[in-house]
Formats: sequence, structure tokens, C-alpha cells
Amino acid sequence: MKKRSLDYLQTGQPSRVRSFPHVEGNYALHVYIPVFIPSISNKEMGQFLKRVSSVVPNLHVVDIDVPLNTLCKEEHKLEQMALGREFQISLGRTVPIRVHQIDSIVTMLRQKLQFQKRYWIDFNKWEVFINDDRTRTFLSLEVVTGGLPEITK
Repeated sequence: MKKRSLDYLQTGQPSRVRSFPHVEGNYALHVYIPVFIPSISNKEMGQFLKRVSSVVPNLHVVDIDVPLNTLCKEEHKLEQMALGREFQISLGRTVPIRVHQIDSIVTMLRQKLQFQKRYWIDFNKWEVFINDDRTRTFLSLEVVTGGLPEITK
């Protein structure tokens, strides 16, 4: 089954586009919070993704150059490639940093986040965004009540 999934990914779809030019010695910094979604919620998430993909047909799963609406046509592909992935909350845009900045940024983030405990987040409505270059579409879920005080500290 894995082989079929890998074959399926090689569709000739365009790859991701850099948001800033490559410069020797630069690295891309992306800070995010991993989100754990219990497997018991997979059915509900699958229904949600199918509904979203019908409204936003050019929406893609992160790092997979296959439109979500294509994945939604086959249940096992949706489960394996979309629902079986780690979800995340991005804390900002991807920015370039120099190699000599990596250690100090990692140290600063560890110091700031070392006492942060896990917490529940409740989501409400969703909104669709398009990046500045109009090459990617993103889905954003609004955080309400549970988790809101923790992420706005």
C-alpha cells in the first residue's frame, strides 16, 4: 500500500515556491506548535476536510503536491496522507536566518517555552488565506475559549 501512495504523489504537480531567494549560508526558520488530534476525531476531521475541499478546490496538504479534493475521492488516501499527518499552528511566517543565528534562536525559544505545559485548544470557524505570491492557499481555524489565553501570552 505504501508504494501506491508514493506513486500517487508523483503527479507532476508544481513544487512549492520559495517565498524568498536562496542565499548561501541562509536557512529557513519556521516556528510552530504541533497539534495532536485524537484518532477518535478522524471521522469528523475527514468530513470537515471533504467539505472544505469542495469549497476551496486548490487547497493542498502541506508538503504534498496533490490537491485535497483529489485525496478526498479515496478514503484510504485521505486517511493516510491528510489525517495521518501532524497538524500544526504556525507562529509566524517562514523567514531567512544566517547559520550563526541558529543556536541563539533555538536557545531563546527553549528558554521562553521551557515551562509551557500542554493545553487543550478549541477551534471555531475557519478562514482561507492565500500567500503573498498567490502560490499557496492556507486554511486557518480560529482559536476560541480553550487555549486562547495560552497562545496570546
